[in-house]
Amino acid sequence: MTGRSALVLTAAALAAALGFFLQRERLIAGPVGLHGFPLDDSWIHFQFARNVAEGHGFAYNPGVPVSGSTAPLWTLLLAGLFKAGGAYPAWAKAAGVAAALGAAWLARRLCLAWTGDTALGLTAALVTAWSAPMVWGALSGMEVTLAALLVTAALVAHAAGRVPIAAALAGLCVLARPESVLLVPLLWLAGPLTARRSAIVWGLPAVILLPWVAFNVRTTGTPLPATAAAKIEGGLVGLLSGARETAVTTFLSRPWQFEREWIAWLASVNVLLPILLLPGLWVLWRRGGRACALPASILLLHPLGMALLSP
Repeated sequence: MTGRSALVLTAAALAAALGFFLQRERLIAGPVGLHGFPLDDSWIHFQFARNVAEGHGFAYNPGVPVSGSTAPLWTLLLAGLFKAGGAYPAWAKAAGVAAALGAAWLARRLCLAWTGDTALGLTAALVTAWSAPMVWGALSGMEVTLAALLVTAALVAHAAGRVPIAAALAGLCVLARPESVLLVPLLWLAGPLTARRSAIVWGLPAVILLPWVAFNVRTTGTPLPATAAAKIEGGLVGLLSGARETAVTTFLSRPWQFEREWIAWLASVNVLLPILLLPGLWVLWRRGGRACALPASILLLHPLGMALLSP
């Protein structure tokens, strides 16, 4: 199957999944259409983006700058769309759908890079397009599909040996979802640990994140957005913020709790995910060594990293 045919099939699969979702949503919540969001957080993004688009700064209340978004890249993307076409919820849904299609398409590219199997590549694209969190995220007004798109793009660039592009995308990932910072050390460890490559992998994300960190410090007094700082209960970031907890909680009980909940969530998405996760990582290690397996291991290490760094 050609790349164009695979893209058309992936787009059709995503459209079918979105149509089914909207039909079920209508039965449950009535005719929400393109004008509603399922979360208050979606409207918070909307409010920030509208103020940016109208020239009032990155602020919830016009003229009062505040770092109230943990996904500033999504907020700024919406602001650009609002500036061009007006502040309508439909823009957020359109951006979410486009990012979902892009993530599914890049999942095919990544699978091809890791396995060389075109059938598996198409399967990866279709499974991604039909993933319930991706379908919900595409229409949620949230940054779900943008984060998925950027993480997958960073892995595709890494697999192609494009170190600067992978590093830059990793930095953008953090601006879409802060826990994506865990991808940076994995990308670094996955390649030659030379001075030049280390400077690129760590330096580019740092340069990309510096303006946002400076804005956070200026408006809230911490490197983290106000919404994130208020929710962190422990871990390394919590310790730096003054939270105190036992070593058993930090290093044992909470990581195990996070890992159990993560595995249960993966099973709720697709029962095969937790079953195939470890065998899949082992196959990747056999095929491509740490260059493939370490970045992919974020699926396993994500909850541990969150538990240890900033629960």
